[in-house]
Amino acid sequence: MAKVLIPLWFFGYDALFYIAALLIGLAVAFYAFKVYSISGKRQHFYLFMGFTVLSIGFLSLLLTSIYIFLQISAPGFIVYDATFDIMDFGFIMYYLISIVAYAFFILMYLPEGKKKMPMFAIVPWWFALFPFFHLLSVLMLAFVVFSSFLNWNKKRTRSGFAVFVAFSGIGLFHLASFFTFMFAMFYIVGSVCLIMGFLALLLVVFRVSKR
Repeated sequence: MAKVLIPLWFFGYDALFYIAALLIGLAVAFYAFKVYSISGKRQHFYLFMGFTVLSIGFLSLLLTSIYIFLQISAPGFIVYDATFDIMDFGFIMYYLISIVAYAFFILMYLPEGKKKMPMFAIVPWWFALFPFFHLLSVLMLAFVVFSSFLNWNKKRTRSGFAVFVAFSGIGLFHLASFFTFMFAMFYIVGSVCLIMGFLALLLVVFRVSKR
């Protein structure tokens, strides 16, 4: 049932990207929490929560990928079948957890009066169960990317530009993944964009926490 469109020669190595995303994501969450402890701003809290949750999502993706890599050489092992198994569960958990994380990112840029609305009013949870997860992620992150661009355009700071680049990188990961049915190498391009985005945001929160 699970389907991952990546180059065959890259299969197994993708776990390295998930490890990097997990570790960098946790580092971003750590420094975001330090910044929140100093500033007390809700935007920093949502950033902390978003990357904490997103890191858990990549942990699910990492464990699932390792499981597939270890099992793929087993006699009679079939990657794609009609049975709901641990692979499908792992991917679906990644989908759902990521949607929660992106909802936190949206909350960062909503007006104060709108931030008390329940999560389920922001995003249809059931949509994440369908193969269009990456498209939904692009649409959700489009709001975050555009808001971060407006924020940078208003203040013209290096940190604001880095935040814009960071969320753009995450968005490009999902956009590239969405088009892997056309060219599997898009998955690798998207993974590189993801890591670059994470690193850009890590640099921002690290600098701010040291002030």
